[in-house]
Amino acid sequence: PSRWQPLPGARPTLRQRLSATERDLQDSLTRLKLAMQSTGIGLWDYRPGQERVGSNEEVARMLGHAPETFSETRAAFVERLHPEDRAFVRARFRDYLGGLRADYRCEFRMRTRSGAYRWFRSVGQVVERDAAGAPLRVVGTYLDITEQIEAMQRLEELSARLIAVQEEERRHLARELHDEFGQQLTAIKFNLHGLGREFVSEA
Repeated sequence: PSRWQPLPGARPTLRQRLSATERDLQDSLTRLKLAMQSTGIGLWDYRPGQERVGSNEEVARMLGHAPETFSETRAAFVERLHPEDRAFVRARFRDYLGGLRADYRCEFRMRTRSGAYRWFRSVGQVVERDAAGAPLRVVGTYLDITEQIEAMQRLEELSARLIAVQEEERRHLARELHDEFGQQLTAIKFNLHGLGREFVSEA
């Protein structure tokens, strides 16, 4: 430790303030990292015009890669997107950077290392612009929503099956009512026919 100590009540020097700010920043980054690990949120950091895309370890784990060997690029991200989602995601991001959208938020499928596709929700925001207002840096997150999507799909399938069963039950009930009504109508006609013959014979 330094032998020099500030006098009681003395204002901290610039170096001391800078050191304290760096400690606070490091503490905040550590808390953010722990929070993302606990919630399973991946972080990406992109500078338009550059090929490399920064990402945290959680992105690698989401995609089934070892964090120490994973390196993200713009081309790799686009190639990893599901073919049916690729054009939509690129257009959504391009529109956001061009100022045609107020925010960047979309859901899409990405291929993992195993070859299987999983659903992700991505949200991003421009955090740095040049003097003319053009975006220089965009930071965003990934959240794996596969279980939510699959649960919604199962719910939709069950709902469709329920509607189909209800429709079949209505048709079945309608047939039964039609048959019963037909039988009753036939009986009424038979009774009327009998009454008619009795009336004729009595006359």
